[in-house]
Amino acid sequence: MLNVSNALTIAAGAHDNLTFAGLLNDNIYYSPVTSQMLIICVATVLGWRFVSAMTRVERFNEELADKVETARRETAAALRRQHELELAGSRMAERIDLVRNLHDGMGATLVNNIAVLEHGERAIPEGRFLSILRELREELRLIIDTTTGAQGADRPLAEWIAPLRSRLTLLCENQGIKCRWRLDETENHLLPFAQSLDITRVVQEAVTNALRHSGANAIDVALESCGTGLTLTVCDNGRGFDPACVRDQGLGLQSMASRAARLGGLLDIRSARDGTAITLRIGEARRERLNE
Repeated sequence: MLNVSNALTIAAGAHDNLTFAGLLNDNIYYSPVTSQMLIICVATVLGWRFVSAMTRVERFNEELADKVETARRETAAALRRQHELELAGSRMAERIDLVRNLHDGMGATLVNNIAVLEHGERAIPEGRFLSILRELREELRLIIDTTTGAQGADRPLAEWIAPLRSRLTLLCENQGIKCRWRLDETENHLLPFAQSLDITRVVQEAVTNALRHSGANAIDVALESCGTGLTLTVCDNGRGFDPACVRDQGLGLQSMASRAARLGGLLDIRSARDGTAITLRIGEARRERLNE
C-alpha cells in the first residue's frame, strides 16, 4: 500500500511540475488528491502495525501470565514438598533423640540395676529397690523434659555429675570393679541444660559399656578444664574392641558421636587388648564463676 501510494504521489508530482512548467498541455493537478491518499495510507499502515503490536503484547502478557502461574504452582508444590520433608525430618530427629535418650538413660539404668540384682552375692535391701525406682523416675522425667522442651534452669556441671557418680560407683563396687573419678573444677562450669545432659549421657554410656562388655576390673573417669573448654576421658583396662567394626552397629557409640557433634566437640575412641579410652573434647564450653 505504501509503495503504490508513493508511486502515485511521485507520478502526480511529476505531472504537476510538467504542467506548471507548460510542458504539458493540461490544466489538472493531481498532487492534492494523491497527498490525501498518501496520508490515509500511512495512517492505515501505522494503525495496522499498532494493532498488530498490541496484539503481540497482549499475547505475550497472556503467555507470561501462564508461565508465571505455572511457576507459582510449581514453587508452591516444591515448598509444600520441602515443608513435608522438613516436618518428616524433624519428626524423625525427635524419634531418634527419644530412642537415644531411652537407650542412654532408662536403658542404661535398667541394665545396670539388673546386673546388680543378678550378680549381687548379698541380699538386696528393700531400700535399694526404692532407690532404683527413684532413679528410673528421674530418668523418665529427664526424657519427658527433653522431649517436650520443658527444660529446667541451667545448673553447674558438678550437680549433674554427682548423682551419676554415686550410682555408677555403687554399680562398679557391686561387680568388684574399681571406679576412680577425677573432676577438675566442674563446679565452676555452668552449662545450658541440653549441654549438661549430653555430657552426662556420654559419661553414663561410656561407663555402662565398660561395665557390660569390657570385662575390666578398673574404670577411670576424668573431667578436666582446658582453658575455655572441657575434656572428658573414660578409660578401662578391659579386653578392648575394634571401634571400626562396631561403630555402625552399636547404638551407644552412635549416640555418643551424635551428642559430641551437637556439643561441637570431638569424640576419640581408642581401644586395644589392654583397654579402651574414650575422650570427648569440647573446645568452647561456656564457663562462668558462680561467685560472679
